[in-house]
Parts: sequence; structure tokens; C-alpha cells
Amino acid sequence: MTLHRFRLAAPLLLVGLLIAACGGPSPTGPNQVVLDTQPPGSLCMDALTMGVLAVDSESGVGLETPGGSVGLVVWPTGWTARNDAGSVAIIDANGAVVAHVGDTVSMGGGGGSEDAWYVCPPVHVLAPGAT
Repeated sequence: MTLHRFRLAAPLLLVGLLIAACGGPSPTGPNQVVLDTQPPGSLCMDALTMGVLAVDSESGVGLETPGGSVGLVVWPTGWTARNDAGSVAIIDANGAVVAHVGDTVSMGGGGGSEDAWYVCPPVHVLAPGAT
């Protein structure tokens, strides 16, 4: 009977692991901010966008448009965000702080589903007033 249960449970476990390995919200912790990320092995597009990073209810941190709305951003695999000194910091896969909400940034990537911007590193923080 134990072998029969294992045969039923093994495929379900495999499906769960595969789903967990796909992109989606990054893991959360005490100071973590949920960040929408790309699945491993995603290809990079070769466009460029600039804007101000802003808190976004869908992707965690999005890009504010000139009209004041916040566009959906899907961050690279392994990137996270956390509350940091009164702001939200974007952390790359190596653990380095890349930018903060309120920073004007330029970042590579391209448009995808749901009008989201799929980021391709690096992300550059621009000097205030630079666009």
C-alpha cells in the first residue's frame, strides 16, 4: 500500500517542483516586497526604456509613465525587492542593490504580454533631471 501511495504522490510532487521553478513572484521574507520575475532561461530583448521606479500592486515595482500611471515590469530571474531605509530597493541576483523606488532609471528589455516591460540587465540609475 505504501508503494501505491508513492506512485500517486511522485507525479504530483514533480508537477509542484516544476511550477515552483517557473517565474512569478519572488520569495518573501520579513522585509521582502513581492516582485514579479521572469522564468529561468528567459531571453533578453534589445530595446531601451527610461522612467521612474514606483511601487506597483501587480509587479511589486513598476515604471511610472509620463502620464503618472505605473506600468507593469517583470524583473530578471533571481532579482528581489526589499524595504530599505524608507524606500524599496531592487536587488539583483548577486545580492547587490541596483536601484530604489523614486530613482530615474534606464533599462534594457522589451515589451511582452499584458503590456509588461521585461527587464534585461543592467539597470542604470540616471542623475536627477536626466532623461
